[in-house]
Amino acid sequence: HPALRVPGSGEAVRIPESLLDVILLHTVEGCFVATWRICPHGACTVDHLPESRELRCPCHGSRFAEDGRLLQGPAARALVSFPATQVGDSVFIKRQV
Repeated sequence: HPALRVPGSGEAVRIPESLLDVILLHTVEGCFVATWRICPHGACTVDHLPESRELRCPCHGSRFAEDGRLLQGPAARALVSFPATQVGDSVFIKRQV
């Protein structure tokens, strides 16, 4: 995903066979986080808004920080986030199985 080279960028990563559906975000130079894309309120797919550096649910307006913290409901809990590490040109998402 070449778009991830720039801090503030994000890219959807969906790997159904691994039950993985996240937005991989390049937060600051060399730092990445993978945040679950499904809103816990209504199961809608959240959008990454790079200009405000947040995630927003288009269905009911819940807002989340790039690290998944809940900023505004109606969602009652944060998005699940996973640490991600860059090694060379690859980014590895660390997820418990």
